[in-house]
Amino acid sequence: MASLPTLPQAPVDTTLPTVTGNTYLVNAGDNLQATISAAAAANPSLTHEVVLQAGASFQGPFTLGARSGSGWVLIRSASSTSLTAGRRVGSSDLANMATIVGDNTGNSGFAIATSGAADKYRLIGLHITPFATVTSANLVTLNGGSGLIVDRCWLEGIPDRQTRGVSIQTGNVGIIHSYISSIIHTDTLGGDTQAIL
Repeated sequence: MASLPTLPQAPVDTTLPTVTGNTYLVNAGDNLQATISAAAAANPSLTHEVVLQAGASFQGPFTLGARSGSGWVLIRSASSTSLTAGRRVGSSDLANMATIVGDNTGNSGFAIATSGAADKYRLIGLHITPFATVTSANLVTLNGGSGLIVDRCWLEGIPDRQTRGVSIQTGNVGIIHSYISSIIHTDTLGGDTQAIL
């Protein structure tokens, strides 16, 4: 007889931290990767935010680099405050989100990934989707660091081109009040599909 899955062994604190450091505004056409890197390099004891223009689209992939300290980096839509805390988002919330588009080179297909010990990043109010013509393994890859939260985001795959929504290979991760859709591919591509793995 098969055993039941193991229940979570520790809670994840999903309390939204207060911004105590810098606010970086990013509009369509601005360099989002450079801004994320600047926020990650800022005072690690403070919580900084990267605020993306709602309705704008940003071509990835984007890397959340190594950082440590007690402060966070919040990456959010400028209209994320219109997304009710504690309520799961859906496709009807798109107007209040900023869109992150995955790699268009065909090398990986991911939209957002961690690198090294990428501690304390929180994504809020983002629509994360692959590039239209690229087959993507993971939309979001969290393979290092701790204290990583996906909050009120819509991860939307493209049918027949998406293997999984979020790949988690680290601890202390929370996926909360988010919507994951169209993580589908045909049998001809092989393997299983997972919203969260």
